[in-house]
Parts: sequence; C-alpha cells; structure tokens
Amino acid sequence: MDARRIKTVALVVERTRAFGRGLCEGVITYAQGRDDWALRFLSVADLRRRERREGVDGFIARVTSDAVARALASTGRPVVDIYYQKPYPGFAVVKTNHERLGAIAAAHLLERRFRNFAYCPYGGGRTSRYCQTSFVRHLKRAGFSCAVCRRSAEAGYELDDDSVIGETIDRPRDAARLARWLRSLPKPVAVFCPGDLMAWQLIAICRDAGMAVPREVAVLGVDNDILLCGSSRPMLTSIDPDARRIGRVAAETLEQMIDAPAARAAVRVVDPAGIVPRAS
Repeated sequence: MDARRIKTVALVVERTRAFGRGLCEGVITYAQGRDDWALRFLSVADLRRRERREGVDGFIARVTSDAVARALASTGRPVVDIYYQKPYPGFAVVKTNHERLGAIAAAHLLERRFRNFAYCPYGGGRTSRYCQTSFVRHLKRAGFSCAVCRRSAEAGYELDDDSVIGETIDRPRDAARLARWLRSLPKPVAVFCPGDLMAWQLIAICRDAGMAVPREVAVLGVDNDILLCGSSRPMLTSIDPDARRIGRVAAETLEQMIDAPAARAAVRVVDPAGIVPRAS
C-alpha cells in the first residue's frame, strides 16, 4: 500500500465570481492527477476560524488585501498568491503577464487599422494599471496616442476587507459619465478594457446611447469569461489569459513549497493564450 501522506490543499474562493472558473479548473485538474492531494474550498471568512483552517497543508488564494494576507500568514503554511496586489514576505506568486496583455491588445487593434484608441480601467488593482501602461506604450511606439478614462469614486470596483470585489453584471454606477466620455471620443475608436465585466458594461452603454459596436466603438476585454462574452450584444472579443494554466502552475508551485518548506518562494509569470475574436 502507498504510504504517502495526503496533502490537504485549500482553495480560498471569494463570495464573488472574482476567483474565476478557469483558475479553479486548473487547480482541480492538477489535484485530480494526484492520489496524494485532498482539495478543500474555504471562504475568506473561514481563514479567521482556526477550526476551518486546521489540517490544511497549503493555500492558493487571491491575496487582495492586507487583512487576507495576515490571516493566511498566521497559519504558518505555504501560500501561493494568484492576484499579486503587492508582494508579501514568504508568499509565492503566480500571475499573468500584464506586459503581454497590453501588447496583444495593441497589436490586435492596430492590425484592424484603427487610428483612435482609448483605455477604460476599473477602479483599482495592479492588472488595470499594468495593462494601461503596456497598452499605451505599445501604441506610442506605433505612433498613436491613447485616451484614458478617469473613473470616478462611484465606479464601484474596489476591494474591501473580505477581498470581495464589488462587481455585478449590470450597468456601472458611473454609467452616465462613461457615456459622456464615449461620446467625446473621435470615431471610429477602439477601446481596451482590462476585464470582461468593464467591456460588457461599455457595450451596453453604447447600445443605450445609440453608438454602434463595433462600427463606431470597438471593444476588447480580458478574461474570456464565457458568461460575459456570450451574453454581450454583440458578443465580446476578449484576451484569454490562460487562467487554467495559471491555476495549474499555482498548484505545482504549492506542491513544491509543501515538499520543500525551506525553498525560496517563487514568482512565476504565465503568458496569455491570445485573442478570442468575436463580434465586438
């Protein structure tokens, strides 16, 4: 009989869609391929309850706040952060290649002969800032400028102490402001959003304001979220960040940390899978 010890790994899943189906699938696929892994799902609130954390050998989580980081660090177990809001001592990191996201977006839109470009961020987070920097830089190299929307405080995409991202599949609270911004842009214009939710919202705003997508406003998102891309009218073109691979690499990294506790926490970067073209 195989005497190997079973490793109990906790996947910390927030109370929103924020963790992502693809990330979960990547971790689950890795776990299914091993006979010494037991996968457990915990909420952020569970991290504060010792009885819920007991017996866990390591954690995979989106560490979106200092509060979540403190709760994870207090367990004394290995942690793989798949969000990377900022570095935390001892935590390994598996993240998407934000530079490539911006480069892919710029190349895709330039290939379609657009001459007017815009970027619409959400309220916070490294992904939004890094994608903006890369996108603007690659457009500048090609000789083009980029209009960047300044989101208001009412945008409603912020992180609270429970690392819940305030996202709903509905119009954003600053929809009227976004409509005015979209009307002010020279047409036709290509708008890059660092998330499919924001892109979905912009398409809905354009439809309500009588701006044709993609003839007047072309929209490109990130995540290839099938629910959002498929329910958008027209359907949303998006960059697939290869979330399943991120999840699998996170699981592989945690496995190594459990087996070799003294090893230095790694930072691993996963390239996007590429554009998934649709009608937007």
